[in-house]
Amino acid sequence: MDPGGLAEELPELVMGKRLSGGTSIDVITRRTGRPVAKRFSTMWARTTTPADAGSLEIPEDTRAAVNVLNVRIVDTSGMTIEYDVDLGGPGCRWAKEESAE
Repeated sequence: MDPGGLAEELPELVMGKRLSGGTSIDVITRRTGRPVAKRFSTMWARTTTPADAGSLEIPEDTRAAVNVLNVRIVDTSGMTIEYDVDLGGPGCRWAKEESAE
């Protein structure tokens, strides 16, 4: 299945709304049977730009630090099944917890 096929098969992933019943990884795995093999995450900080104003609901002239998180998720066949860039607004904190099990 090509990445565009996921959008056709799982339209809720491209609606821009919060998913019910788990994360996008949960939805993809449940509906396609394609288990996740790897997750690649990169995070960095930068200053807001006027382009950030709409999605962060801040004034265009705001200059503040934000976190940028880039995530790529790959299934067991090596195909990217999710690619996402998230922007954590001014004052937001990001935490990650993993189990060694």
